[in-house]
Amino acid sequence: MKKFLLIWTIILVVAAVAVTLTTTSLAIWQRNDHANTYIRTPITDENPSLKYQMYVPVLSSGESSSTTSSAYTRAAGSFTVLSDVYSYTLSDASQSEDVVGFSLAGWYGGVALEYIEIPAEVTVTVNGTAMTKPVVRVKPETDYADYSFGGVNTAITDIIIGGNVIEVTTGAFYGMEYLRNVTLLEGASPVYLYPYCFGGCPNLVGVDNQRTNPTGWSTSMIMAGSSPIQ
Repeated sequence: MKKFLLIWTIILVVAAVAVTLTTTSLAIWQRNDHANTYIRTPITDENPSLKYQMYVPVLSSGESSSTTSSAYTRAAGSFTVLSDVYSYTLSDASQSEDVVGFSLAGWYGGVALEYIEIPAEVTVTVNGTAMTKPVVRVKPETDYADYSFGGVNTAITDIIIGGNVIEVTTGAFYGMEYLRNVTLLEGASPVYLYPYCFGGCPNLVGVDNQRTNPTGWSTSMIMAGSSPIQ
């Protein structure tokens, strides 16, 4: 009888340990999964792509937008991740008052997501404070090189660009092999598309441009290496 009770006690202890380890492993897996989310902003079902978009604050350059000059300069600083929250720390905290908008600088993950929808405005934590500003530019940054849009991305087929974006810089979406459609939503200002911003996209077959074309556009340079636009 004592042996029988001892055996059942051992079985129960082993089962309890197994359950504990399984639960712990699941918790760790869930934690690591969410730790890969670099930006936390209000997400709606209408635009799940927002959680993969990485932004930097920009200042006014004092110049007008063109394909050779930019109306914006990046506010110097760096991004950090703490408790699953993406934030941006300005090198000069006093510049927070001069931030005029945000620039889309990178794309994190979303390998199963087939589109990017760039909103009219976005909320990002800057120097510990949530800041809501318009998205005015798309410009890959060198320190976000691991989060580029093109090259290794094999999922995204559609890009929707919000009406406040007035600059899409050189090579911004270059080499997106599966990209098929681009939509430039209606906005108050012309949008400046720099050379090669949609270059090297062999399956790009349609651009729905609802914006005013600035003078001096060169479609052949913007789409260099892509399919002829229908």
